[in-house]
Amino acid sequence: MKKYYKYALVVLTILAIGTYFLINNFKNNFMQGERLFGLDKNITYKLFDSVKVGLERFKNQYDHYQNYSGKYFFDSIKTLVLIPEVYVYADSINEDGQLIPITKLAGKTLNYLTVSHTYLGVGHKDLTIIYRYISNEFYKLYSVGENCIDENGKCDDIVYK
Repeated sequence: MKKYYKYALVVLTILAIGTYFLINNFKNNFMQGERLFGLDKNITYKLFDSVKVGLERFKNQYDHYQNYSGKYFFDSIKTLVLIPEVYVYADSINEDGQLIPITKLAGKTLNYLTVSHTYLGVGHKDLTIIYRYISNEFYKLYSVGENCIDENGKCDDIVYK
């Protein structure tokens, strides 16, 4: 009886460990795979729509689109639109002139209206939305895409049309 008990215990332990690794592997693949990218894409397009409203309001107010290009374009339209705080990130400048990310503290809110160097990120600070001024009538709006590298709206960047 003791012999079967030891075998059963070993088999159950192996099954438990195998199940643990299988579930973790499935969870990691599921969370980082196509479904998460699809969710990011949906959020990106919703943010694009909100940004477009802000850019149009800016143009109505000043008779031109803002001529700053880059990720910090959000500073000029943040009072013109309502964006959920979770998608707004900010950098501060240290005494050497370097940009340092402002860390979001859990349970604390970031009043992005009072901070400069704000930008939009889709789920995390590296998945940013970029604005490129083209002319008084045109601009390009895109997200850096899954690889988090600004490729000027090409490769895996998601471009707003």
